Amino acid sequence: MICQMGQIVLGLAPGVLSGVIVDSVIVSEHPNTLPWMLNPLCDVDWLWSCKNKLGQLNIAVTMLVLCTLGSVMFMYGASTLKRIAGQRVLQTLRNRLFSSLVHQDVAFFDASKTGELTNRLSADVGLLNDLVTYEVANRIGSLLTVLACSAYLFLLSPLLFGVLIATFPVVFAVSKRYGEWFECLAKGTQDELAGGSAVAHEIFTNIRTVKAFSCEKEACEKYGAKVDETYGIGVQMSHARGKYRASTAFLEGLANAGVLWVGAFQVLKGHMTPGDLTTFTIFAAQVT
Repeated sequence: MICQMGQIVLGLAPGVLSGVIVDSVIVSEHPNTLPWMLNPLCDVDWLWSCKNKLGQLNIAVTMLVLCTLGSVMFMYGASTLKRIAGQRVLQTLRNRLFSSLVHQDVAFFDASKTGELTNRLSADVGLLNDLVTYEVANRIGSLLTVLACSAYLFLLSPLLFGVLIATFPVVFAVSKRYGEWFECLAKGTQDELAGGSAVAHEIFTNIRTVKAFSCEKEACEKYGAKVDETYGIGVQMSHARGKYRASTAFLEGLANAGVLWVGAFQVLKGHMTPGDLTTFTIFAAQVT
């Protein structure tokens, strides 16, 4: 799915979006440099045995400042290019969609409501723009971050890495079920919004007739019914998101608790240093 979305987006604005992806990956990797550079400082035994403690601290902090300056530059590029790419994608999508609609047969317009078509040109294209512009770049950056952190965690401690990913199959199953449910609700929301736009367009088009027969109350009730249906679906989507976040947070908490318990046991047995455990815990947050 991500690869397909990436191909579509790169086809709409290839140059700008390529820069967005590169900048987003670099920016997302910046937080991962902190535990790696400060790992020696977290190792109490090594730090007290070091002759030049202040020198080691200065080196670590200097490297951190330099990495932060570089990340800020790429952050500016990523933020600016995202918005430019979004406007370009929005322009291309609207032109292509309008051109496709205009070339349809008359029977298509007879079967479709004007409000629904105009809603597709405005609201739906805007939502698609956010999806393909921001989500693709962010997901690619997050995917590369997870892969890099996973490789480092596995090399650091295969045992703790196994404990960390023990709950992943359950998380994937919950995410799949939630995705199917949320997709149905999102489709229902868009349909109800399009229906409400069609009702409003119909009422405004025939506003003289509505006024002549004093049907303002009936018109408000008709449009209000569509709004109420949209609100009902929105409430269901809110509950769905809340349940999903609560369940995944609980599973992540179990995994982190297992990592801390097994890691502390490894430190007490001398199989792992406190600095390595601290680094593993910080990097684990990027994976979960």
